[in-house]
Amino acid sequence: MRTAELNELIEKACNRFEVDPALVKSPNRGRMEVTDMRHVLIFTIRNCCPFYSLKSIGQMFGGRDHSTVINSITKSMNYMQTDPIYRDKVYQVQEIADQIKNKFGGN
Repeated sequence: MRTAELNELIEKACNRFEVDPALVKSPNRGRMEVTDMRHVLIFTIRNCCPFYSLKSIGQMFGGRDHSTVINSITKSMNYMQTDPIYRDKVYQVQEIADQIKNKFGGN
């Protein structure tokens, strides 16, 4: 996925869950819905685009540090094991990512 596709993923996922994409991308911590969506998106991007560095993923989300990205991924993995609603949210965002990848030829 290229940057344009990642931006589309962020937009579509945020729209599906009624979260403002600008807040997800901002450096602010925000409400729980915003931070959850940010964690889900970081986790999904890392899984579907492992060639993006942790630093570059962090830059997409308000200039976050690579250690913050690692923390988001770890939190997502833990929540997926214990919270079925969170797990469903991750699966829905991964579906959106797959649709975008297929639309643009599976890059």
